[in-house]
Amino acid sequence: VQAAIMAPINNKLSIRGTFITGNMDGNDDRYDDWRPKRSFAFKTTVTEVSAMVQWEFRGQQWERAENEIYTDNYKIKRYKILSPYVFAGVGYLNNKLEREMDGIDSVYFYGDRAWELYDEEKNKVYKSGMLVVPFGIGTHVLISPSVRLFAEYTYHFLANDYLDGYATAVYSSKPDAYQSFTIGIDFRLLKHNALRKNQVCYWGL
Repeated sequence: VQAAIMAPINNKLSIRGTFITGNMDGNDDRYDDWRPKRSFAFKTTVTEVSAMVQWEFRGQQWERAENEIYTDNYKIKRYKILSPYVFAGVGYLNNKLEREMDGIDSVYFYGDRAWELYDEEKNKVYKSGMLVVPFGIGTHVLISPSVRLFAEYTYHFLANDYLDGYATAVYSSKPDAYQSFTIGIDFRLLKHNALRKNQVCYWGL
């Protein structure tokens, strides 16, 4: 689930506040190799609040585009149906984590990191709050002067290996991250004035 509110700085640049919540899980038993013998599993509910800047390649398009054509002395304004954008920012992530570690085959993993550090990992409590850096790309699809569809992809980068709750007994040289793909609707709330018809702010779901 995602919700956002945005206010433009100029025709192409906006500031954006975004709220995201959702569930993730992983389980070694889903694999056909050695992982079921380790049998680690986790599930979590993540809640992210972030502040971002967003750049609209074609500008803030809600009604008509700036380019015009003339036909028999009539001026026609072309609609730009698609309006791509990029965004990036920083935020806070709350990680409500549950782990399962009781099914490990201690004989199979004897001498391995997963067993040698098993007790330390099982008794370790990771912080639920962490810094997240979301960035991504998307596009608006113009529907009406006050409504747009949008589709966007976001990569959420973390500066640690704590998202799945395994950073001691399971070694990884890369920090954790997760991805999201969102399809939703933008609603324009306000305008600068009736003639210019530039939005003051809008929110999306």
